[in-house]
Amino acid sequence: MDNAGISIEEHFKKNNLVIPGSCGATVYSNEKDFVDAYNLGIKLLKEKPEEAAKFVVSHLPMQFPLEFVINTMKNADLNVHKPENHEEFINLVKKYSSQ
Repeated sequence: MDNAGISIEEHFKKNNLVIPGSCGATVYSNEKDFVDAYNLGIKLLKEKPEEAAKFVVSHLPMQFPLEFVINTMKNADLNVHKPENHEEFINLVKKYSSQ
């Protein structure tokens, strides 16, 4: 959250910057099981942030400080949802990339 108490996603939206979430998954089957497990993880992150962050850090391919993961989770809008159309963002990235 910023000093106004809003998530980074909402801060970006207020400034007309729409950026897709930083995590994603493709679910081919058992969507309900995936959503239930993801929501359980969100609940644990909120109830026991240090314990949950230790689990996350131990499963990442790169090492991050525990505080980074805890603060990222506190400052993010944690949810699970189907992706929106981010064509505008894709086009912006393409415009300023070498593609």
